Amino acid sequence: MRAAAVLLAMTLAGGTAVLQGPATAQEAAAGPREHVVVSFDDTPIVTDLHLPPGATAQTPVPVVLSGHGWGLDRGSQARASTFGALQDAGYAVVTWDARGFGQSGGTVQVDSPDFEVKDVQAIIDWVATQPEIALDGPGDPVLGMVGPSYGGGIQLATATFDRRVDAIAPEITWHDLNRALQPQGVLKLVWQSALFGLGVTTGTVQGLDPTGPAAPQGGTVPPQLFDALVQAVVDNGFDEELTTYFAGRSLSDYGVNGVLDVPTLLLQGSVDTLFTIDEAVDTYYDLRDRDVPTKLVVFCGGLEEAGSDDGAVTHGQCPTFYEPAGDRARMDDLILRWFDAHLRGMAVDTGPAVEYRTNTGDWHRADAWPPPATDRLDISLTGTVSSLGVPGNGFGIAATAAPPGSPFQATTSVASTATAGRQIEVVGQPRLDLDVTGTGEGAHLFVRLVDTVAGELPVGGSAVNNQETPLRIGPLSDQPQTLSQPLVAAAYTYAPDSPLSIQVDTQSAMYTFARTGPAQVDLTGTLTVPYRTLVTDRVGGSDRVATAAELSRDSVVAGDTVVVATARDYPDALAGAPLARALGAPLLLTDPTRLDDRVRREIRRLGATQAVLLGGQAVLPTGIADELTALGLDVRRVAGPDRFTTAAAIAAELPSTTAYVVLGRDWPDAVSAAAPAAGAGAPVLLTTTDVLPDATLQALQTGGVTDVVVVGGTAAVSGAVETTLTDAGLTVTRLAGPDRYATSAAVAATTPGARTVVAAAGTDWPDALAAAAATAAWDGVLVLVDGRDLDRSRPTLELVEATAYDRLVISGLEAAVSTAQGRRLADAADRGTPPTG
Repeated sequence: MRAAAVLLAMTLAGGTAVLQGPATAQEAAAGPREHVVVSFDDTPIVTDLHLPPGATAQTPVPVVLSGHGWGLDRGSQARASTFGALQDAGYAVVTWDARGFGQSGGTVQVDSPDFEVKDVQAIIDWVATQPEIALDGPGDPVLGMVGPSYGGGIQLATATFDRRVDAIAPEITWHDLNRALQPQGVLKLVWQSALFGLGVTTGTVQGLDPTGPAAPQGGTVPPQLFDALVQAVVDNGFDEELTTYFAGRSLSDYGVNGVLDVPTLLLQGSVDTLFTIDEAVDTYYDLRDRDVPTKLVVFCGGLEEAGSDDGAVTHGQCPTFYEPAGDRARMDDLILRWFDAHLRGMAVDTGPAVEYRTNTGDWHRADAWPPPATDRLDISLTGTVSSLGVPGNGFGIAATAAPPGSPFQATTSVASTATAGRQIEVVGQPRLDLDVTGTGEGAHLFVRLVDTVAGELPVGGSAVNNQETPLRIGPLSDQPQTLSQPLVAAAYTYAPDSPLSIQVDTQSAMYTFARTGPAQVDLTGTLTVPYRTLVTDRVGGSDRVATAAELSRDSVVAGDTVVVATARDYPDALAGAPLARALGAPLLLTDPTRLDDRVRREIRRLGATQAVLLGGQAVLPTGIADELTALGLDVRRVAGPDRFTTAAAIAAELPSTTAYVVLGRDWPDAVSAAAPAAGAGAPVLLTTTDVLPDATLQALQTGGVTDVVVVGGTAAVSGAVETTLTDAGLTVTRLAGPDRYATSAAVAATTPGARTVVAAAGTDWPDALAAAAATAAWDGVLVLVDGRDLDRSRPTLELVEATAYDRLVISGLEAAVSTAQGRRLADAADRGTPPTG
């Protein structure tokens, strides 16, 4: 067993790493343990071992090797957010200056299996001798690897050739380096120049410091990078020798002989124009097809978002008009989950096989990449474009839309009416089938999806994910040249009012132009775009605590506050949903005997500094508050002696002219009420069937409430209670139906215009408990359904059928809503009329 079971016994207690403080005060003050590892060819590799507090020979810990990006050094990784997260979680971290960079010696060999891999193997040999590092066996540490870009490439290579690597988490890295640098034979000259220039500068300068631990080192870049730059400038392409060189540094090549079979978490940026989504997807397919544990995460960003950006050239930056989604905190959390599961052997939910987000900022989950499309657009392309055919190159690293009227581009748009006014989500690869004729020796064509509405500049719109796909054509004649080419994979959502446009251009902001002389290109073809109008996400965990934490992860990007309620009963949590929403906080649940580890993880992801406990010590004892305080949170309690007074205490923090009143001895109507109440910032107050409690009446009278919404029929909240409310001068509206599902539909119908619907099981409350706060965060509506047979919840099914939502979130796993009923619900949600309001 690679992640040793003995490690779990030594370092874990109740599922949480138990670390007892620094090994020695001297070591804690000294900082990292610096060491010069001598590689196979006597090249000195400068290495730092960072031990977490409490790591000793008696309590050894797993180690994670953190590799830096191109042109950087080990210090950049020590300043990255992932480094801090790993240290806080009790992992030792090794950073090192890769061969030729920083203070290490030697010539850069571009993550070669014959050089950099052997350097890392020498580091692993040394790490295995350190007494604080847990071992799987003699010379074999319990070991993971992280790092972006160049630091991701070394993970794939090392794990392929060294069986001691137990798990990896490469970010924004490559599968095929030739494809990354010259897709379809068209060069990214800006990237060639940046990689060469940055490599020369940092590879030859940083190591000259005479005070360095390995003495002055004159690291440099290999001659092949000089050749690559020269060939790019002079020949507009690589020769066979250079192509072979880059292939030998690619998993697509060396992976054929050395089988990569360690658990692999792939994190890739949708707007990364050096290493596109396709690079990670090909690695994902390779591992998935061989049943290797693998997960693909697509975020919005590039190198800057992947770690420290000290001096780095970003691969692609998330446009400011994309919705933020807390990508870095989410990825650090996923990395920790991955290593806890595959290094420590903990029972940690690492989530579905695929997680991704588009420009809307919402995170989605899928069982595979791409998620299945439900329809497709076949867009006919016709037009004529001109190519100057003179040396030239775009001077950016992002594709840009061409301005209208340019003779170098042809644009075809499909109006939103083609999808009946719905949003469309394009996740995966559109395919272009194109016939070209014309005159001239050849041309480069650049094909891009364009959103003509979105963008920071009004002219031309925005190139989707900053990407475009190059094609090399020629020689041209009146005989058609037929091309069939998938475009760069996309992860993008078009708004209902945004036409989907396709541009074919002979000029680019990021690629070399053809140098074959003037050409005229006549285009005829079809672009097939798979899409779906409804995105379905199942958000849940193994129990109510896990489901609440997962709902938090998908609905709250970050926040300084968490609201915590007991997982053993429902009143406090349901009354607390509006407070959570008002504070921009998630509603988390915990067993009252101890603070659940899932809650700890979510607090860490959020970066929270404050906690609000709902309910008295009878439901959440002092020990829970003490554990939260020990995590560094300021804790306060909102409570009363019973559920009615606790709800009243919560209401005191929610000034509103409207309040919802529900039966406090049953949960379905309270669940239905909590979502719109949270959305409106209105309190949820509790009553008995026949008597309005004094605490509830007082909360209404002192809170400035003028309007009360009673949720539930008279069997739940009697006419006598309604009379008490009207006698108190309050205007009362009742929302009710003959059963819980009809009541749920009646409540949901009061929120027109919502484009997200959250479905929770109406037969039991655990998976519905935290859904109300999440629903409000998504500006959605919540409906109760029978998860075994939707026909038993016909009123809510009919509501969903009548409204075409953009997103369906199913709260809970199979036990809450079965797969079959989830599909029925999705089909219903995808059939209706787009909401208005």
